[in-house]
Amino acid sequence: MRRALVVAAALWLAGCGAVRTRPASLADARAASETPSSKEASALAPQSFAEAERLRKEAEQADAKGDTASAQFLGEEAVAAYARAFVHARTVRATQQLEAARAEQAKAEEELGRLQGEQSRAATDVAALQLRAKALRDAPAPGAVERADPARERARRDAARALLADASMLCAAARLVGASDDALKAPLEAARAVEGDLDKSPVPVDRALSSRAACLAALVQARRAAGPATDAGQTLLEELGREGSVSPARDDRGVVVSIGGAFDGGDVSKRARPALELLAKVAKAHPSMPVLVVLHDAARVDDRTAERREAAVRSALGAPKLDVVRAGQARPVADPRRDKAANDRVEIVFVEGKPPT
Repeated sequence: MRRALVVAAALWLAGCGAVRTRPASLADARAASETPSSKEASALAPQSFAEAERLRKEAEQADAKGDTASAQFLGEEAVAAYARAFVHARTVRATQQLEAARAEQAKAEEELGRLQGEQSRAATDVAALQLRAKALRDAPAPGAVERADPARERARRDAARALLADASMLCAAARLVGASDDALKAPLEAARAVEGDLDKSPVPVDRALSSRAACLAALVQARRAAGPATDAGQTLLEELGREGSVSPARDDRGVVVSIGGAFDGGDVSKRARPALELLAKVAKAHPSMPVLVVLHDAARVDDRTAERREAAVRSALGAPKLDVVRAGQARPVADPRRDKAANDRVEIVFVEGKPPT
């Protein structure tokens, strides 16, 4: 009897002394739930974080019931789920930062497009003022008998041709936005009369300037008749500026893209095709803006070649409302004696049909 009591006491003491070990994965899961990354995951990846929390709580419940194996397994699953939640949160944070950076870039590009447009308009205004100042400076004083100066007369003749080319482009733009033939009759007849007198001395620069002003007035009037002012031109300028492959500008006619080396004989050159394909898409996306094509030549081009070039550009653009002006050599952008090739180009003008804001 005494021996039995001793054995029972020993067994009781052994039972009291045995301590059940808590699964290590529970401590790891608890530690993971209390890190700064856990706080970020709860905000940026709430579903992934909630799954990790659920597994951790189920592991603790299993441990409380004495199911050590299940607690260990669920604890390990919880630790892995926290790791996934942290990665998910970092991915979301990186995506947000990328989107913010792209938004800033888009904003900067939009501002750049606006500044480029303002710079282009300023350059156009300066060029026009310089041309007018040159014409006035070279004009003889009223009543004076001017000695024939071949160099001066040649410069005045070039200036007059440039003004007449401007007049032709502005009147063409006016027709595209709705100006009637009657409204354009007087300006165009006056321009033709000036053209017929270019070989006379003194060169009628003042009349050429008046022709340009008359065609510009016709364009302004046609725009006013078309409706209230819009910012379509500025919007398109910024859109093209973001493309990066072309350099748009803006002048009295509208939004202008100049393409150098556009032709190989009478055909569109391989170099110019990507730009024309882009502008064809732009024309399709902006049907309210008619297209004016201006052909500029570095040297005299025969009629057949000019007709082929005109047809090639029409075909490439496919714009529903399009007109073509052949400016010839009247509007060079570089000194022909130094960079003649630069003058061989085509301008694609998206004509603003309503007054710009």
